Amino acid sequence: MDSLTSRPSAQAVNQRVLHHNSELTNFLFRLTEEKMELRNTLGRLEEEIWRYRQRGAEQQNGHDMSENHADQENRHLEARASWAKERLSLQLALNQMEQELDKYQADLRGERDRRSGIAGVGTEGDRDRVRNQREREREGVQSTSNKVN
Repeated sequence: MDSLTSRPSAQAVNQRVLHHNSELTNFLFRLTEEKMELRNTLGRLEEEIWRYRQRGAEQQNGHDMSENHADQENRHLEARASWAKERLSLQLALNQMEQELDKYQADLRGERDRRSGIAGVGTEGDRDRVRNQREREREGVQSTSNKVN
């Protein structure tokens, strides 16, 4: 009788774990997409900086150093500083996202290990061996029970 009353509880726990796993997977997916968008933005900004530098070099070769050119050079330096600051900001955001992604991947691995009952077992390879051994044992029990029926 106790097993009948505890069974819905186990199912509810399993549903919660599955729901949590789904949420973490969706969050990982969104983080990965955002990370790729930031990398693409960073690449475009670097290309713009390169083009801006090329234009500046062409202008410098075509003109002598006048006051107008000095103003252009100052604007160019200010723009470079602004781009560098933006690039640093994007790189920091990207690094933070990578750390969060690593944390959630570790959480997912831990959750998988807890559900399979092998949390705290050595390395990932050890956990895989234990997991495979338990699966083989379960398959053996199931095939034996099928033979009895």
